[in-house]
Amino acid sequence: MKKYSSILIIILISGLFANAQSKATKKADKLFSKFEFVEAAKAYEELIAKGAADVYVYRQLADAYYNVFNTVEAEKWYAKTLESSEAPETIYKYAQMLKANGKYEASNAQMAKFASMRPADHRAISFVKNNSKPKLRLIAKGENPKNFIYNF
Repeated sequence: MKKYSSILIIILISGLFANAQSKATKKADKLFSKFEFVEAAKAYEELIAKGAADVYVYRQLADAYYNVFNTVEAEKWYAKTLESSEAPETIYKYAQMLKANGKYEASNAQMAKFASMRPADHRAISFVKNNSKPKLRLIAKGENPKNFIYNF
């Protein structure tokens, strides 16, 4: 009986923490659900400044910036999210932001990770298919393009 009461107490305490987090993020979540991403981002930033942030807040903030295509901030907050979480969708969006910011090698590494986690996802299939194609390279000054072997 004591074992069951201990389990019940643990469940109740964890429920209180979950409720406290939802109260803290209520304003920001409401703005996010109304597609007011700029205002939601400000509200999530305020939570972080107050020290009331966790993986959920980081992910929501990253998604808010992703939705307004603020690629630098989205990349930053997806990276912070991935310090504590390995959610495939977060990895995918992080890869997209890396690519948008010109970090192609890092983006490909994240996409390879995503593809290994979700091999049946159409985005992973497309990445694997397109990433295996030969890469084009720039012709250096003085090189004769007739000397190249083309493999299309």
